[in-house]
Amino acid sequence: MKRKINKRDAAKRAMIEIADYLANDSILLAANFIDAVERTLDFLATMPEIGAHWESDHPHLKDIRVWSVDGFPDHLIFYRPTNEYIDLVFVCHSHRDLNELLANLNK
Repeated sequence: MKRKINKRDAAKRAMIEIADYLANDSILLAANFIDAVERTLDFLATMPEIGAHWESDHPHLKDIRVWSVDGFPDHLIFYRPTNEYIDLVFVCHSHRDLNELLANLNK
């Protein structure tokens, strides 16, 4: 059963920021990135448990999973599967300080 996708505001902003950055090199690349994120989310909506558990000491990051964006392996999707939907928490490049970035999302 395919679950719905809930995109948090921080995740939407992050997708746009990444696309804006990629657009400096190519508008097509930026559009392809957004399409790839959407494709990946559609895939995760059908197989939500496939992502690896994100290990963190922060309680608000409990049950977070991570999966790379299709065709953009250095870009990661952080999400929380629920019974009804996929909660898209954040999208970012893997070279960022991920623990710090994710820990500060709810502050």
